[in-house]
Amino acid sequence: MKIKILKDLDFIMRYKGVSEFWIGLKRVSAQLWQWKNGEQFNNLFTVRGEGNCTYLSDDFATSSWCSTKHYWICSKPDGMRREDTMPGD
Repeated sequence: MKIKILKDLDFIMRYKGVSEFWIGLKRVSAQLWQWKNGEQFNNLFTVRGEGNCTYLSDDFATSSWCSTKHYWICSKPDGMRREDTMPGD
């Protein structure tokens, strides 16, 4: 999943419920984030925390260790190789 506009984020936050979901956004360097499809994140919203993988919590996006167990907001791509996987796979 890739969140392109704030309207997308608002929609997801409204309907995701109380669970925390990975969104496929991963830190690739100190200040650079990348979507699972390889596109660079445009800093549309702030990602809190010091982890390398991003999930949606109650009111904002935050990062955590990639090994932390959370659900995915949508299913992972079928063509994903095991070495490409993110948390909870």
